[in-house]
Amino acid sequence: MFDLARRETDIALRIVPFTEPDIVRRRLVTLSYGLYVNNQSPFLPRTDGEGVDLITMNTSQAHYPDALWLKTLYLRARAVLTSSSRTAQAQMCALELGGAVLPRVLGDQLPALKLLDTGEPPPERDIWMGYHNDMRQKDRLRALADLADEMIGTA
Repeated sequence: MFDLARRETDIALRIVPFTEPDIVRRRLVTLSYGLYVNNQSPFLPRTDGEGVDLITMNTSQAHYPDALWLKTLYLRARAVLTSSSRTAQAQMCALELGGAVLPRVLGDQLPALKLLDTGEPPPERDIWMGYHNDMRQKDRLRALADLADEMIGTA
């Protein structure tokens, strides 16, 4: 992650809030997540998840709220693939490799996938935009920040 305070970049987008002083921060959007499987797949898990194949986040992202939710939901499930790429997870899910937690903005647009009703959806995530306070008056930065807010904030 680039350090805005040390001016390693002019603007940054993150899924964690900015905590550094002198950083102007704006929440752009809240992403909803869902558990998806191939739309032809009968998904009848036992309550403990035994016999369930899952596509999960890799070890470095295993602490993400949706990854922890999935692990709690299906304690005895088997991770058949791990990846940090949600796109790769969606593609493997479409190929019937297993279920995957995906952002709804991705999963809902793929006709090969169906959203499962788990009773309680995975936790949502916020996307944050930040830039150094000294950059606040720069027209080019404000234009980019406004464009990002317009495009991502309506996702």
